Amino acid sequence: MTAARLLGFDQFGLYHLVLKELGVTLEKGPQKMNWARRPLTERMAVYARNDTHYLHAIKERLELELERAGRSDWQKQVCERLVQECTQPIHLEPDEIWRVKGSDRFGRQALSVLRALWQLAGTGSSGF
Repeated sequence: MTAARLLGFDQFGLYHLVLKELGVTLEKGPQKMNWARRPLTERMAVYARNDTHYLHAIKERLELELERAGRSDWQKQVCERLVQECTQPIHLEPDEIWRVKGSDRFGRQALSVLRALWQLAGTGSSGF
């Protein structure tokens, strides 16, 4: 994705990169399915395999284009920065760490209960 951005592509999602670079149209349907459900349907399994199947070919093509455009070093710097940023510990505010997705819609009483449950579970360290 960063390579496509550095090359000035307007669309840089996998679907568009595979279509533009390889001429292959990936199915997008399973993208929004419930991936937590098991077993995966055959359609979902094919989608997941295709999600990685074309990555190497895309990487090779984009590396060549970056080289031609004189932007390989730029791509390397971007990737190094991303790795550096992703390996830094995340510092969360102690008063915010207990909040969960959707809790912003809770009223004050429900938030109090959620926080109490979180604290009861050992500040979240038990996998609660």
